[in-house]
Amino acid sequence: RTLAETRRGTSYFRGGEHQGKGVCCCGATDHVLNYNVQLRGDDLPAARRVAAKVRTRTKSNDKDRLPGVEALALTRGGGPEEHDIIEIACNLLDADKAPPAAVLQRVKAALEVEDTLTFVGDYVIGRTKSSILEDLLSSDD
Repeated sequence: RTLAETRRGTSYFRGGEHQGKGVCCCGATDHVLNYNVQLRGDDLPAARRVAAKVRTRTKSNDKDRLPGVEALALTRGGGPEEHDIIEIACNLLDADKAPPAAVLQRVKAALEVEDTLTFVGDYVIGRTKSSILEDLLSSDD
């Protein structure tokens, strides 16, 4: 069952005899690497097309797609220096098979068609699996 189905199956969300008591659900996933590509421009529909070319189609056997890439286009809500920045925000579900460099290559290829957007930069949020493993293996504890 999914987490949402499990939650709905409890009396916690219906009220009743267990009022004041909570439910704790715990799960685990493989490592997910968050990777963002910044684009300059204000053409959000074009950025959404770029994201669509990068992400994995869930019901497709398209061998040309990188595996395990979730991607969407988001506008930045920052100050004046960020008013024309759009990010392609990616979850890399298997960064060994679809590393940031491969995703960036796909974004840049898509930008060749979308001439209203230009590449600004990219960055990883959090830690890579290899950096976590290095720390664990070098730990004295």
